[in-house]
Parts: sequence; C-alpha cells; structure tokens
Amino acid sequence: MLPLMFLMLLMVPAAQCFTINDPLFNFQATHGGNVRFANSVVTAQIKVVNAITQFNTLVVGGVNRGNLAFDCDTGSVMVITGVTWNTVQYTITAVGQVDSYVRYGDRPFEPTGTNTDTITYVDGTNTAIVTTTGNVAVTLTYTTPIGAGGPDEFGVGDLINTFVLITFISIFLYVGGSKAGISSEVLFNIVVLIAFLAMIAYLAIGWVI
Repeated sequence: MLPLMFLMLLMVPAAQCFTINDPLFNFQATHGGNVRFANSVVTAQIKVVNAITQFNTLVVGGVNRGNLAFDCDTGSVMVITGVTWNTVQYTITAVGQVDSYVRYGDRPFEPTGTNTDTITYVDGTNTAIVTTTGNVAVTLTYTTPIGAGGPDEFGVGDLINTFVLITFISIFLYVGGSKAGISSEVLFNIVVLIAFLAMIAYLAIGWVI
C-alpha cells in the first residue's frame, strides 16, 4: 500500500515558479540589449522564443498576465515598469534610435504607443517592434477586439442583455400583431429577422472595440 501511495505522489505534477525581485537582474536575448523588471514579478518559465526572452505565466502585481516576451537592441536597457490587462509600460535607455521588442501572448494584435517613433507588428511572431529615440517611457496599449478579454470588451453580459431585449420585443410584436390579425408565421419570421440583425450588430460592435 505504501509503495503505491508513494508512486501516486510522484505522479502529481509540481508547479515551479521563479521570483524576480532584483531590479538590476538582466535578461538578454539575441538582439543584445538588457531587459529588467522595476518591480518584483513571478514567472513559471523563462526561455527564448522567436529571438526574444519570454516569461511564461508572468505574475505582475499579483495578477497572472499570461506569457510575455521582451528584448531590445545592443547598447540599450529596457526596464519593465508595469503590465495591465491591455498595456505594457517600460522605460528604454539608449543613445540614438533603437528598437525594443514586445510580445503580449494574450494580445495577438498591434498595439498603439506613446513616446514611440514607429511600431511595426510582425504577424508571424505576434511581436511589436517599437522604435524609439533616446531615453523615454513607453506605454503600449492593446485595443481590445472581441474575445480578447478586458473590462471594455462587449462580452457575455451585453449578449444576455441583447437577448432579453429581443425577448421583450418579440412578446410585444406577438401581442400587437395578434390583435392586428397578423399570422403567427409572419410574426415568427419577423422575430427571427430581428434576432439575426441583433447578432450581426453584436459581432460588428465586438470587431470595432
């Protein structure tokens, strides 16, 4: 019995995490620059993916932000100062113009930036190449498309409200149409058309946000 219990314990997966709490601890990938964290963070795994250093299951401020990756050009220092559900904030210290590289695993689309010269998004690697000049504080903001999550997303609650509204409209049409002598078949077709148009509007709003 005891050997069996010991074997079962060995089969239970163990989660290992690394705490990074030294602001001078450098991470360097293929582009040659140094990446640091201004505040304490926790990550489950550190590895180089698509030529930049990736931190898996990165916990920032007690919140798991998923997989993020960072890098910068030789001669520059990139200090990550904050990560939220839709932003990455960092300072870049450099002489002249340099590129920094950011990949937010749960945000596979192009961000907008402040204090940036240009942002080039590489679809194949979901990496934003951010060009800056001199010493600047950069904020990358990921506008939320439908399905990406975040408080501004047109989500499940809005979908429920939409269907509640459709239900009330359907009842109103049915009662009013019945009194006006409109057949049940015509009323049903009208309700289906309204539901279809509401769904199209829901998807359109999600794509725009």
